[in-house]
Amino acid sequence: RVRAGCASLFAWNATITISSYWRARLCGSPLEDYYESTFSLCYQGTALLANGMALRAASRTSVRARVVPTTKALAGIFAAFALLALWPAAPRDYVFVPATLLGVLCCGWFSQFLCAAIYGVSATLRGGFNAANMAGQGTSGV
Repeated sequence: RVRAGCASLFAWNATITISSYWRARLCGSPLEDYYESTFSLCYQGTALLANGMALRAASRTSVRARVVPTTKALAGIFAAFALLALWPAAPRDYVFVPATLLGVLCCGWFSQFLCAAIYGVSATLRGGFNAANMAGQGTSGV
């Protein structure tokens, strides 16, 4: 139960909290001074769109069909971020920045589908599950 809460916020926290990495990789780019704002707008904008889609999909698909693919997609995004981190010579303006922004957009989209499914399940269960879910979100924020 705690892991479900951790998973629902992990993508955002893992992306935004490595500020020294982003400053070093985005040094000299237009995003250098305001990448946090850009990431926030990208992430939250796609999360809002995904929330609308998740509400529509909730009645047509099972929770498992929403949780498993989104978790796999998020793992793929993190693998792509890891590959970019291992490729320090990646052209910043033509490869690194566009790939990073696309990754942040996808994190927002898939994380919202995951959160919507987890919250939907949480609402139907006893309070102990909700407490564990919230504890997991607090843990992932640390």
